Amino acid sequence: MKAGFTSVTLFILVSSLAAPCALAYPPDNAAVLYYKASQLCRVDDEMGDALHSFRKGTIELNEKIKELVKNNKEAIRTVLDATEIADCDWGIDYSRGFELMPPSYGTLRQLSTLIFAEAKINAADGDHRTALGRCISLHKMANHINDRLFVSHLVGISINAIAHECTAQILSDAAPEAETLIWLRDQLSQIEELPLSIAPSLDGEKQAGAVSITVDRMANVMNVGFGDKAFQDMVLEKVGAGDEAFFAKNRRAWNQYWSDVTAALELPYPQAHAKLQQLYKECETHPDATFMVALVPACEKICTLSTRSKTHYNAIMTALELYLIRARTGKLPDSLPAGVAGDLFSGKPFRYEKTADGFTLHCQAKDLDKDKTYEYAFKIKK
Repeated sequence: MKAGFTSVTLFILVSSLAAPCALAYPPDNAAVLYYKASQLCRVDDEMGDALHSFRKGTIELNEKIKELVKNNKEAIRTVLDATEIADCDWGIDYSRGFELMPPSYGTLRQLSTLIFAEAKINAADGDHRTALGRCISLHKMANHINDRLFVSHLVGISINAIAHECTAQILSDAAPEAETLIWLRDQLSQIEELPLSIAPSLDGEKQAGAVSITVDRMANVMNVGFGDKAFQDMVLEKVGAGDEAFFAKNRRAWNQYWSDVTAALELPYPQAHAKLQQLYKECETHPDATFMVALVPACEKICTLSTRSKTHYNAIMTALELYLIRARTGKLPDSLPAGVAGDLFSGKPFRYEKTADGFTLHCQAKDLDKDKTYEYAFKIKK
């Protein structure tokens, strides 16, 4: 009896100690919750279009949007929980090179738009602190999604853009007191310490080529759908005729290309853009770059998107300093305070203009892909 009692007691004690670990929430990998949220997300095509229009500002907040957010509360809560976890491993098998299977980025973008809508609902209800907190969560989500794929970096940039738009709108619609402005500035400064770096995707593309540009795998890669049929047929013909020396030369050219791209991205925007265009053009005539034109993305466009994202962030940080001065003194300054972040398109400070209802920060050089100069307008709620 004594031995049996001891065994049963030991089993109960072990079970009671193990249970909290087994049932612990949240998990230590944010990706688990993003995958869960993707399963919970309930947005049909019609409401997806409505959400997109709402984010773009072409329709106002309405009861259908509110109902959609309400119906997706659990998915939103799961994403918000995920953003508070430090580590995020998507479980992608990078050993498959260009044949790997990424997460459903479309659903993740849909979830980010739901969080944007919830933030706008919170702001409309007067809860600006919670609304701005949702914007911070979007930045964290973007950093989690950014991974060793160019597409993941682009999705991260797009979610950052949603966060920037939402933050600017809330600041313009509210009249934040100094305490909230300082809190938001501190939160955004922490995001800046975890930058949405392109470095992982540069390394990921380089390694994918090293894995996939081989005799055994290149035909499968082409059949996945790179380029049009005529291009695929041409490449497949070369693949069939190529020996190991042919593939070794192409791998060396591939690795050199990504090393050159990495170096170019360290340059100021105009020089980086020009260099990246040059590198891509050289791929078309490179004797050992058979696969380049189909497999490499337009890196100058990615450079522009990254510059746009970082410049918008700088505009918001600069705007916060101006809002703070007004909160403390009752009026906007006549010029920008010293040391504020600037326009990365030009490498110069923003041009600051006071307007009838607030202020505008103007870039001093163009987006070279769109031939457009950006400006960021902020309102002062009376």
